[in-house]
Amino acid sequence: MPKSERAGKVILWPAYFDSNCSRAAGRRAPKKSCVPAPNLDALVAAAEALKLKFVAADKAYPGHWWRRAGCIIVEKGGRKKTVIVQALAKALKETWQPPKK
Repeated sequence: MPKSERAGKVILWPAYFDSNCSRAAGRRAPKKSCVPAPNLDALVAAAEALKLKFVAADKAYPGHWWRRAGCIIVEKGGRKKTVIVQALAKALKETWQPPKK
């Protein structure tokens, strides 16, 4: 997605909310607000719960380029990225259901 199309939007990756990741490995939310190994479906459910305007994309996080975990592209709506990340982490924690084996 060209930079001009990303204006006013933020890209959020599952790694931002993974309690198994360190800050250096890509986690952005506080560990107590994170869940183990979130996937794109969990992020979509949390974003829908918050009624955010977003688009899901099948992309690979640059730090984990070999794993296509996907991402969501959220409209900022005048909010900072950290505010959106923290709100999404809280919603993700509330809606989280571990994957079935």
